[in-house]
Formats: sequence, C-alpha cells, structure tokens
Amino acid sequence: GCCATVLLVWSDLHEGFFAQCANVGDSACIL
Repeated sequence: GCCATVLLVWSDLHEGFFAQCANVGDSACIL
C-alpha cells in the first residue's frame, strides 16, 4: 500500500498508472 501512495503522486501526471494502482486493490490509496 505504501508504494501505491507514492505512485499516486506520480499518477497525477500519468492517469494510466492510476488505474494500475487501483488494479492492485489499494482502495485506500485512491482515497
């Protein structure tokens, strides 16, 4: 989950990564 949180900041520029993060199952990361 912590890794996904870091990706969240980067996914801001890469919405594609956002979907990947959600695919991992880190719902809390999206919040």
